[in-house]
Amino acid sequence: MQENHALQPIENDEITLKELIEKVKKFSREIRRCWYILLVAAILFGAYMFYEAYKTPITYPATLTFMLNEDTGGGMGMLSGLLGSFGLGGGGGGGEQNLFKILELAKSRHIMQDVILSKATVDGKNDYLGNHLISQWKELKQWSSPKDTTGLYDFQFTRDSIAKFSRLENAAVIASCAKLTGKNAIFSSANDKQTSIMTLSLTTNSEDLSVVLLRTIFEKLSSYYIDKTVEKQQSTYTLLRNKTDSIHALLSGKESSKANFDDSNMGLAFAAPKLTGQRLERDVRMLQVMYGEAIKNLEMADFSLKNKTPFIQAIDLPVAPLKKEKKSKLIALITGIGIGVLVGSVFVVGRKIIRDATA
Repeated sequence: MQENHALQPIENDEITLKELIEKVKKFSREIRRCWYILLVAAILFGAYMFYEAYKTPITYPATLTFMLNEDTGGGMGMLSGLLGSFGLGGGGGGGEQNLFKILELAKSRHIMQDVILSKATVDGKNDYLGNHLISQWKELKQWSSPKDTTGLYDFQFTRDSIAKFSRLENAAVIASCAKLTGKNAIFSSANDKQTSIMTLSLTTNSEDLSVVLLRTIFEKLSSYYIDKTVEKQQSTYTLLRNKTDSIHALLSGKESSKANFDDSNMGLAFAAPKLTGQRLERDVRMLQVMYGEAIKNLEMADFSLKNKTPFIQAIDLPVAPLKKEKKSKLIALITGIGIGVLVGSVFVVGRKIIRDATA
């Protein structure tokens, strides 16, 4: 006898709106019944957030804006080609690329180590900026641990000759640079693409330190960028300047020799003295031509150097007083209470679901 395989009704697991409302009511009743759990969670989280805001020190954010003006290679016409024929052309800048270049340079270790090893007076104390930063980081317990055996915890910079630094001094420089520009950095840079105005930002726990440190970063960055941008033109100008001075010295010597010769042999008709005089006169004329050409080349090199030299113009420099920033204890308390109520509610509902499932 064949079994009758009748279609069995399929169990419907979909929850209806009515059932959903009932579940919400049930969970609401459970939350109201266990109100004390929410209260405890709210107190704990509120107290923690309030304490965190209370112990967070006041910070002083500083900003500095500047713009970069430099030759982009246009508008030079025939003069650019003429300078190039003498090997004096600059080739132009990279426009927007140079803006990103200078911002990346601002965060480089080369710039930061120069800043760290610069001396400045902060809060009445003259010392290396690196030592000022280390003192702040130690107060915030963000520097090396007292149990650290590397020697960094009690470290202080005592010299600025990087080439002679020991391993410990190099480690201190690397650690300081990492805190300035690495993870959780206190320094940042940005560029407004529409205006090409660049911004440097820095935050420390000292108003003086924020102002002095950010100004020093800008000064070091400006000097380095300008020096490297015109390095080739500066080398060419210096070479031509030295060559021009040498020719001028030779010309002056020959002119003096010619004048002395004329004074000593005035009125003589002998051939040998005349020949010597003619040679001196020839040398003077040749050196005069060489000196004229050297002066012309020097003027062109000077123009190329000045034309290529970028101009970094500070717009707004940081000055005291700076706006203080401090976490609001009231907002922290309210936020903590809200998080506590939410966590407590999730705990009560989750516990109810587990109990119902295992009943």
